[in-house]
Amino acid sequence: MRYYPSAKLDELTKRIVDLMPNLERFFLSEDTISENSKKLYSYSPTETYLKRQKDFFHLIEEKIKRLFSHKELVGMRLPKIEDGLKGGVVDHCGILNHPVLIGVNIVPNFFRMFNRVVNGDILTFATGNVPLNDPFHRRGFMIGGRKVNLFPKADKNKVVYGLPKYDFSIVESLQKTHQWKFHPPEIQKFIQKIQALIESIDFSNCKYLGDQFTRINFYLWPLLFDKGIREKVSNLISIEYDDVVIEYLLSVLNNDKESFIYRMLFESDFRKKMVSYFEGKIGAWDEENNRGTQFFWGLDNNNEHIRMKLVGEKLKGEGSDLTIDWNLDSITDALRKRKILPGMFLKFSLILFYAGIKPFAGYGSANYLAILQKDMIEFLKDDYPDEISNIKTLVVNNVTSVPILLRRGKNGKIENFFALDIMLSGGLTENYFKKINSVPLKFFMASNLNTLYDYGFNLYGKGEKENIVATPEDYEALLSKII
Repeated sequence: MRYYPSAKLDELTKRIVDLMPNLERFFLSEDTISENSKKLYSYSPTETYLKRQKDFFHLIEEKIKRLFSHKELVGMRLPKIEDGLKGGVVDHCGILNHPVLIGVNIVPNFFRMFNRVVNGDILTFATGNVPLNDPFHRRGFMIGGRKVNLFPKADKNKVVYGLPKYDFSIVESLQKTHQWKFHPPEIQKFIQKIQALIESIDFSNCKYLGDQFTRINFYLWPLLFDKGIREKVSNLISIEYDDVVIEYLLSVLNNDKESFIYRMLFESDFRKKMVSYFEGKIGAWDEENNRGTQFFWGLDNNNEHIRMKLVGEKLKGEGSDLTIDWNLDSITDALRKRKILPGMFLKFSLILFYAGIKPFAGYGSANYLAILQKDMIEFLKDDYPDEISNIKTLVVNNVTSVPILLRRGKNGKIENFFALDIMLSGGLTENYFKKINSVPLKFFMASNLNTLYDYGFNLYGKGEKENIVATPEDYEALLSKII
């Protein structure tokens, strides 16, 4: 067996790797979490990348200074830019909740996060270019096996980016929707405690909902850990970074007009060649199947996504009156007014292939970023040989969205351990982290193989899907001694 010491798990993983071959590196590794994190965190950017990253990091620092008080900033220890900028780029902006997204913060930082005095804090990037109803939050969070909705159903498709500040009246909302009574007294008391914590946070320097999430998670994060280790653990500074990406983009467009970033947008022949080359490619746009968007997403008056398409010298919204002249001034104006925001292709072309930020990715993005990297190298090889040399140094298929936070359910079977349930239990102990560091990291992905297979087949599969389903019994032997 190649990937797992279980015939069914091995066969299921083979199907996943056939669909998403860039994940094989992860499944072949026998590294523990600590060993894996050291390799993920190691990075020596090229001189060109390091220079470009300094401008991006400066924008991040400015946002952090705006969101946090002097007292909070004095206690922070951000990573050193000289070590190369790296971070989670796929975390979805929202309250700490799902083990898969928490993995994006813990997995690449595991070897360093339990000694913050020496190693500093965790800086990660959370995208606000997701709806409130994204699959990892579903408009709220999980606790005690029930979902707590923070936002009304009517707002489910609203994109987090650009939403105004929110009044987190969790208890009142649950009472109003007649859901409060379904939570047992212990959980009711804990929800009241969480609401009191959120109400104690100073949001005066927050402009948007995404800013609030940054501050809320800064204060919730320590509660994931037992009091015995809490003071030693690195702080989590999870920045909603779409506005930072926009400011960085505008800086590049105004100051580096020989770059492939500027030319892909505003040099007509180069842009047309790029639009044609990337049509139908993973991570870009697919007109035939109505997937993706050309360079930017539009936002309607309800802050919901609009697919955009270049038509002549206009950027037009699909099924919308949104139309923007295709020139730097008009694009700048639309970005600043939050009518549009960079799509996945433009964002990752900018921050990964132009700036060289090392991404801590999810299982889906680790695959499509590697495909996008290969396609970008092929596209740029004749026009930008020096850029190709930079891009080739970047490792992008770094899988970090691993559900390492697991527990035994009431039925005795292994299940996801959601953030608020962990906090309710008093936090994870030092012994828990020692135990999960005693087996290969890939063992924890076994509980998520069904999701990976469904995801991969929906995107890349052809014909009839194999009926292979992993059950808790299949991965029990892998994790029985530690969970």
